[in-house]
Amino acid sequence: MDNLRTRIVSHFPPLSSATLALLESLEEDLSLRQVGDLLERDPTMAAEVIRVANSPLFRRAQEVADARQAAVVLGSAVVRRIAMRLGLERSLQVPGIDQLFPIVWRHSVSTGELARALANGLGVAGNVAYTAGLLSDIGVIGLAASAPETYSKVDLAAMTPDFDLAEWERKQFGLDHRRVASWIAIDWQLPRQLTIAMLRPEQETAEDSFQNIVSAASALASTYGFGLFERETRNEEEILSAHRLSDLVHDLPETFELETAVSA
Repeated sequence: MDNLRTRIVSHFPPLSSATLALLESLEEDLSLRQVGDLLERDPTMAAEVIRVANSPLFRRAQEVADARQAAVVLGSAVVRRIAMRLGLERSLQVPGIDQLFPIVWRHSVSTGELARALANGLGVAGNVAYTAGLLSDIGVIGLAASAPETYSKVDLAAMTPDFDLAEWERKQFGLDHRRVASWIAIDWQLPRQLTIAMLRPEQETAEDSFQNIVSAASALASTYGFGLFERETRNEEEILSAHRLSDLVHDLPETFELETAVSA
C-alpha cells in the first residue's frame, strides 16, 4: 500500500507559492493590494486574470494592462476564484488522463460554483466550500492516473442504477478515492478544514457542514449536466438530499452561468 501511495502522490506536482498563499488565507478577506501582491508571484495566473478583465463580459473602453488594474476591475473575490481555479487546475492536470480530465474538471468546477452558492446561502464560508468543490475529485484523478486502463471502465459501470463509485473503486483497487484524496491532502499540507470538506462523507453529517454542502453540490452538478463521467446514474436518495438542501438557498446559479464558469 505504501508503494501505491508513493506512486499516486508522485503524479501531482507541488502547488505554486501563490496557490499555497490562497489556501492558507481561505477564511480571510484579502485586500486588492494583497491580491495584487499575490498575482505578481505567478505570471501565468496574472495573465489569466488580465485576460478575463479584458473579456467582452466587462466591456471596458480601455484595455487592462496589468494584474493590479485587473484586480480593481474584477474585485478581489472574483480574482481570488480565478487564481485558485487556475492554480489547482495546473497541479491536477497530471499525465495519463488526457481524455478523462476535461470531464472530471468540468464536474469539479461546477461543484465548486454550486458549493460556494450553497455555502453563502447557508451563511458559511464560501471560499472554503468553493475550493473544496474544486478539489472534490482529486482522489478520482489520482486513481485514474495510477491505472488509466482500469479506471476507463468506470464510465460504463456508472450507467448502472444506484452506482456507488467508492464501492466500485474498492473492488478494482482495494481502496477508494476518499483515501487517495487524503494522501494527496497530507502531501500538499492542505488546511485541515479544507481536507475534511473535500472528502465526501460516508455517513450523514450536519446540514450546513462543508462535507454535506460539497456532496450536495456534486450531486446537483450532475443534474445540471456536469456529471463526473460522460454517462452517470446518481443514487436517487443522494439527488433528493441535494435538492432538499438547495431548496433552502434562493440564488443558485443557472445552467448557463455554470456553462460560463466551466468554459472560462
